[in-house]
Amino acid sequence: MAVITVGRRVVVYRRSSIYDGPDERTVVATQCCSGAVTTIPSDSEAAGLFKALADPTRVTIIEMLAGLDEGEDLCVCDFEEPLDLSQATVSHHLRKLLDAGLIRRERRGTWSHYTLDRARFEHLRHLLDRIDA
Repeated sequence: MAVITVGRRVVVYRRSSIYDGPDERTVVATQCCSGAVTTIPSDSEAAGLFKALADPTRVTIIEMLAGLDEGEDLCVCDFEEPLDLSQATVSHHLRKLLDAGLIRRERRGTWSHYTLDRARFEHLRHLLDRIDA
């Protein structure tokens, strides 16, 4: 529990033992008489998301996947020519995005097809909105 004094207000933060996922924690913030429960990403999760997006090639991959219609996907080979990169380099970037949870992979035989994890981006958007507030 942490007690922080902001002007005349006292804000109490307690970490709960309730986990919604491997890298999320539930924080109960109590101000005066009201309480609010918010699920926030841990520092390492947020850092991992931003680190995965810190490369221009990965941002381009995300833009390519974001432009797809629902139900469409792209194969590794679909990224090679537009990015002017080898299959190994494209696979490296896709792996970083996959590890961060920003994209999804479906294997079909020897090929992997990728889509954007839109729910994860909504989570990222929520995180950015809170930072902006």
